[in-house]
This record gives sequence, structure tokens and C-alpha cells, in this order.
Amino acid sequence: MKRKLTPALLMFIVGCAGPLVQPTQTDVERAQTKWQDVNLASLQLGHTVYTERCGGCHRLYRPTAFSEKKWLHEIPEMSIKAALSDREQQLVREYLLTMREAPQSK
Repeated sequence: MKRKLTPALLMFIVGCAGPLVQPTQTDVERAQTKWQDVNLASLQLGHTVYTERCGGCHRLYRPTAFSEKKWLHEIPEMSIKAALSDREQQLVREYLLTMREAPQSK
């Protein structure tokens, strides 16, 4: 008997991060169109905060799993539970929204 993948299961499979792509200089250049002070070190730190602090409570989602609007809603909400500082929230936001647009993230 064949089983069909339910939409929820499919979203789970697609949304799971597995190893997340590390930011590159190309990502920095794309990010700087939104945030002038972004650099490779800050995007890498955003990746670290996301994987260690957010991943400490739940599975990680690929940056492409949610729309920009959804991320902008989720980051502040989840930051309360993860006790992220404003700066850490900013780093995670810049990392996720930048990598959401990266060709290799899709």
C-alpha cells in the first residue's frame, strides 16, 4: 500500500535545515544593499547564534522555509524564549534574510 506525503510532513522535510550554508563574500555584498555595516564576520556570527541558540530548543529551519514577513515575526517572538539580546536578534535577522535570498539556499 502506497502512502501519500501529507502537506505537513512535506513541509517538515523541506523545512529541516540539515547543515546550513555558511555565508560567503557574495552574501555580504547582497546583505549590504539592506544593511551597510554587515560584514562576513557578522553574518557568520548570525549563523552561529542561529544554530547554537535557536537550535538548542527546536529543529532549525532553512532560511528559505519562511517568507521575510514570517521571519520578521518569528525572530522577536523566539528571541524572548532564547534570551537573545537586541544585537543577537539583529545578527540572526541579517543572517536569515540574507541567506534566504542566496541561490545555494534554495
